[in-house]
Amino acid sequence: MADWLVAIGTLLLACIAIFQDKIRSRVWSASLVCEIETKPPDCHRTISRTINQNCVTEFFSFYYRFKIWNKGKVSARNVEVLIVDFSRKDGNSFNRIEAFPTDNLRWSTIFDYVGGGTVPKRYCAYISPDT
Repeated sequence: MADWLVAIGTLLLACIAIFQDKIRSRVWSASLVCEIETKPPDCHRTISRTINQNCVTEFFSFYYRFKIWNKGKVSARNVEVLIVDFSRKDGNSFNRIEAFPTDNLRWSTIFDYVGGGTVPKRYCAYISPDT
């Protein structure tokens, strides 16, 4: 009987050793939360202008500021924010906008220095827990 217990214990320890990274990631993981308020300064509408062949085109642009929080127990690394679905509210329902392209958002406070200028990054290298 004791031999069976030793065999089961050995198999259990072998499984834990093999899958320790997956087990650790389930217990200790980053948990990201996205928040937005639908009022300034998180949301606002402005008029943008483009000049193309001496023709000035004006149109409304919307700026949104999302707040990304790490509520997990470990740091989140190489965080990207991607919009995959966009809907418009019509009355009490939401209708999906089919023509909206899937795209990575840019971080408004993290920049790359390219060609003497700054360009917002598309990923955040590190978000500490509870920040």
